[in-house]
Amino acid sequence: DPLSGVGDGDDAGDGVDVRDGVVVAYEALARADRFTQRVAPAVAIRVGAAITSVTFTRWLDDADTETMIVDPGAGWRDPAHSGVAMIDADPEELLVALSERLEESGCEPDRAWVDTWSRADAYAQAAIDTTLDGWSECSEPRVARGLVRALPAAATLVVASGMTVRGVGWFERSGAGGGGRARRWVDGN
Repeated sequence: DPLSGVGDGDDAGDGVDVRDGVVVAYEALARADRFTQRVAPAVAIRVGAAITSVTFTRWLDDADTETMIVDPGAGWRDPAHSGVAMIDADPEELLVALSERLEESGCEPDRAWVDTWSRADAYAQAAIDTTLDGWSECSEPRVARGLVRALPAAATLVVASGMTVRGVGWFERSGAGGGGRARRWVDGN
C-alpha cells in the first residue's frame, strides 16, 4: 500500500530488503476471483492506517480473514471495524518478536503461498506495463509511473491526494526510483 512505506526497500540501512514478499499489484490481483479464492489468508496483520484499497479490504472481509491491527499509540484506526484484535505496540519490535517466536517453535513460512503471490504480482505488473506502454496518449497512470521511475534514489516523493495516492500505488513498480511517502489529506491528518 502506498501509505505503508514498505516498498522503499532498505529503509533502516541494515542490508535487509523489506520488499521481500511485498506485492505491489495487490489491488489488481484482488479483482481476480479465481486467484483470490486460492490464496485467501486465514489471518492478516495490518500495521497502522487502513489500506487505501476498498477492493482489497472487501476481499479480506469476504474471505473471512481475521485481521489483527497493530496500531502504535492506540489510534485504533479501523474505520470498517474489521479487526478482531487491536494491538498497541511498536510494530518493528512486535513483528521481530513474533518472527523469532515462530522460528523457535519450528513454524516455517509457507513459501509456496508467498511465491504464488510474488509470481502473480510479477505477471500483473508486466500486464500493467504492457498496457501503459501501448498507450500513445498521456494519462495519469503513465505520468505516475514515469515520475516514480525518474526519481533519483535519494529523492522523496510526497503524494497528498487520495486518487493520486492510489494512482502511484497502482502504477509504480516495487523498488523503482526514490522513496515515496503518501498522505491521504494535505491538512496534516
